[in-house]
Amino acid sequence: MCRYLLNLTAGCCALVLAVACTERSKDMSSGADSNVLLAEWSGPYGGVPAFDRMDLGALKPALEMGMAAHLEEIDAIANDSEPATFENTVVAMERAGRDLERVLAYWGIWSANRSTPEFREIQQEMAPVLAEYRTKITQNQALFARIKTVYESDETTSLRPDQQRLVQLVYDRFARNGATLEGDARERYAAIDKRLAELKSGQEK
Repeated sequence: MCRYLLNLTAGCCALVLAVACTERSKDMSSGADSNVLLAEWSGPYGGVPAFDRMDLGALKPALEMGMAAHLEEIDAIANDSEPATFENTVVAMERAGRDLERVLAYWGIWSANRSTPEFREIQQEMAPVLAEYRTKITQNQALFARIKTVYESDETTSLRPDQQRLVQLVYDRFARNGATLEGDARERYAAIDKRLAELKSGQEK
């Protein structure tokens, strides 16, 4: 009986978790569909940003959803059960984060050309959040282990020159941003990066 109850409880927990994850995915999908800053671009040249429909009120939720979606993609790459290759690691990383890339295009326009007190308030709030998001990626040990495997593999020597250059750039970017640090040094680097983002956004305000 006890074993039956334990199995039943475990099954119920799994069901609740599955439903919760499904609902979260639906919420994120619904939010992306209704947020113009997350929408895929249309028009000439393979699609252009909808500058005529930019909505500052949509910026913060778009950033939050874009970061969350990208981190989920990164976790999937980092935890891939297949051995690390150029295609399933480096190329997969290049393809990830498209939603956030679109949002950051608008962020750049507001920052450089349409800055207002309202935008600068959002900028000051979100700059350290973006810094933390970037740190979660560059200090993802499982992800960097896969990048390092590709970087040091025989496969890389057989890639085209442009592909080898991409592997080099990805590895160097992670190494320069604390991926090779350990323990307290990793935490210290993350704290400094966050603080620098806070100070920079404060100066721009």
